[in-house]
Amino acid sequence: LVRGLSSLSIADRSDALDFLKQNRSLGLKIDHEKIKRDIEHEPSRQFWETFGKFEASCTSFTVGRGGPSELVFLNFAVSRTHAKVHFEDGIPYITDLSTNGTWVNGEKLVKGKAQPLIRDQLVSFGEGPSNNS
Repeated sequence: LVRGLSSLSIADRSDALDFLKQNRSLGLKIDHEKIKRDIEHEPSRQFWETFGKFEASCTSFTVGRGGPSELVFLNFAVSRTHAKVHFEDGIPYITDLSTNGTWVNGEKLVKGKAQPLIRDQLVSFGEGPSNNS
């Protein structure tokens, strides 16, 4: 059941988690904290998956709510063009271009200032990571 949740969108997973909480009488053993962490880390997982597609060619890409962004999150906390990833001498950098912020490993980036990225860091867009991450 929990594995099946990973194929749902974040909103659908949240609804599914709410349903499961309301129906505890089903007798299912559910790690609610793990599901919550998985939902919170989903944008970061999607980011690194997209990153891998651009890494070999060192091609820059943008993250946003729509428009020309290569990685799109349908979340109103995410700006239309939220962040940009570019490469210098093969090293990836991320730049926050947003109103609501971009976080790497819980640290909010300075808007407009490129920061080097290390693979598999936790990246959050529009909303900082929760204290439970």
